[in-house]
Amino acid sequence: MFSGQQKIYLASPYTHKHTAIRQLRFKQVAKFASKLIQEKHLVFSPITHSHPICIAADLPIDFEYWSELDNSFIEWCSVLVVLKLEGWENSKGIAEEIKIAEFMGKEVVYLDYE
Repeated sequence: MFSGQQKIYLASPYTHKHTAIRQLRFKQVAKFASKLIQEKHLVFSPITHSHPICIAADLPIDFEYWSELDNSFIEWCSVLVVLKLEGWENSKGIAEEIKIAEFMGKEVVYLDYE
C-alpha cells in the first residue's frame, strides 16, 4: 500500500446516535489498522484507541473532547489516512483532522474499506 514504513494516523468516522453503528465502525477500523500494522507501519487509530476507553469510563465520544490527544498524533504522523467508511464525508472530526494535517504539511491519503 505504501512504500517503506510509515507513521500513520488513521482517521475514520465514529460518532453516531446508534451504539451499534459506533461498534461496527470500531470493528472495521480495527481490522483495517491490523492490516497496516501487519505491513509493518506504525499506526495510531483514534477510534481503536479511544472506543474501549469511552466505554470503560463513560467518556464523551465527540471529536472536541479528544482533539488535544488526536492533534498530538497528527503532528507525530508522516501521513494521515482517511478510511472512507460510510458517513466519512459528513464527519466533523475527519474534516478537522484533515484541516489540521494539511496545515501541518502532512500528506493526506483517502482509502476505501475493503
